[in-house]
Amino acid sequence: IACAATKPFGFQAFYPGPGVGGHCIPIDPNYLSFKVREELGRPFQMVELSQSINDSMPGYVADRVVRLLAADGVAVAGATVLLLGVTYKPDIGDSRESPTMPLAVRLRELGATVRFHDPYFPNWTVGGEVLERVADLTEALRGSDVTVLVQAHATYDLAELARQARRLLDTRGKVDVEAAGRPGVERL
Repeated sequence: IACAATKPFGFQAFYPGPGVGGHCIPIDPNYLSFKVREELGRPFQMVELSQSINDSMPGYVADRVVRLLAADGVAVAGATVLLLGVTYKPDIGDSRESPTMPLAVRLRELGATVRFHDPYFPNWTVGGEVLERVADLTEALRGSDVTVLVQAHATYDLAELARQARRLLDTRGKVDVEAAGRPGVERL
């Protein structure tokens, strides 16, 4: 990506993330794929493969959380995981198709206690259970076995998150891992 970014025009960088959300990107390509199959009788492989990869990312993030916990000698069953940002993009109050939901569901299936913080949501429903946003973010960072930055809202002080969290997994590539200067801060 760094090499491609040296092109002086027509380049936009795309980095791996926890999945794709919103009201169109995770859904609309399915219509296009269906239409191609219907009219041409062939799969629209690029769209279908992209959709498959995007859909698998919350599971991949959950696997990374399990590995991070294991590196600290902590089992995921019984661990406390703090998810930061439940919206599908930064600085909005919309969680439609957010990858945070399947991530939270998977972590709960594995036995983790899932907590969350998002400045745009006072509560959030996961698997029929209403979770209250943690009241004190600093206390929640210190008290969680692992913190996952799922959405990098502008209100989050990323350097402070890196300092306060026991272990931080940045799924958006926004935290300066080298500047954090300590182990336990990783990017996806």
